[in-house]
Amino acid sequence: MGIKKVEEHTGLITEKKRDIFRRHIFVIKSAGQNISVIVGKGLFDLHNIGDAITVGHIGKKLMNIRRSELSPEAAKWNRFIDEICGRQVEKLTAVQQNAVLPFWYDAEMNSCGHSGYFDLYTDVNKDDLVDCLNAIGAEHIALNFVEARSANPDDEYIETDNRFYEAVPSLADILMEYVSKHSNEIFEEI
Repeated sequence: MGIKKVEEHTGLITEKKRDIFRRHIFVIKSAGQNISVIVGKGLFDLHNIGDAITVGHIGKKLMNIRRSELSPEAAKWNRFIDEICGRQVEKLTAVQQNAVLPFWYDAEMNSCGHSGYFDLYTDVNKDDLVDCLNAIGAEHIALNFVEARSANPDDEYIETDNRFYEAVPSLADILMEYVSKHSNEIFEEI
């Protein structure tokens, strides 16, 4: 592939994940399509879901990356992550909790899958997460989570992890829409 094949896309990071080779991947929604780009761990850790970026790439190989001007929706999403997601569950309103618990779940799923989530979030009531997923319209994700809870950890949650990653719409998309739709209630107590 020559340098003439470089493509450039501007959009929002809608998903951060690891592929089967454990490479770090950004999924960027640009002009109605999802573009997957392999990035290094440093960039992966530096950027958040909802960041507006421009990437130049050949196929999936990253050539350059830069921040773009944030849309109002992306700015709202970043504010949600920065100001709400770090709070203790007990200090969240019901509407905030509906977004935060699924956000934590989504973040850990994109890092280590169900095994990582179950290991890390031992103090989160799993029934509360199911209720929150259903409340935001992610019933298909909630059903998959319930199945993962009853799966044998020795099977490494392969089937339920794969269903999570292949879910349409993705949990990140559902969360962004929920935060946008309920932003007045989410940010009212700040």
